[in-house]
Amino acid sequence: DHPKVFRLHVQTTWDAWDLFAVFNFSAEPLHKSLPATGAVWDFWEERYAGVASGTYAVTVPPRSAKLLRVAPARAHPWVLSTDIHIRQGQAELSGVAWDEAARELRFTTTRRGNVLLRVPKEFRAADPAGLWIAKDGNDSSLIVRVAVEPGERCIRFAKM
Repeated sequence: DHPKVFRLHVQTTWDAWDLFAVFNFSAEPLHKSLPATGAVWDFWEERYAGVASGTYAVTVPPRSAKLLRVAPARAHPWVLSTDIHIRQGQAELSGVAWDEAARELRFTTTRRGNVLLRVPKEFRAADPAGLWIAKDGNDSSLIVRVAVEPGERCIRFAKM
């Protein structure tokens, strides 16, 4: 037998989250329950998996792996992941900040790629031009993909 689940706690100046790598070397699907609370992003499938409350049930296909990012599910728009690096924000985001009064999410990227945001159902993008937006069927939050170049971005939101 071999270890199947690896957990890495990632800490930055602007947030903290857990990464779970789950490996399945067998010919049968692997079912695992992970100790997780927060918004779950499946890095390899590029899919929002909802909000876990204490545990998250994951199924890994035969001879495959999953990489999951679990971060606090905030009541305002926030970074869900990136597609730039497997640590999903640690290396490529140098700062992220939410301004409640202005309803603005600001972040600074060091590399080109996409930043994915989880936007609670109480918010909408004030100017959606150039953003890829999908509504999640589990909790009605919006998943917003922002194409980025190195530098600062500011996304404004409005209350519904």
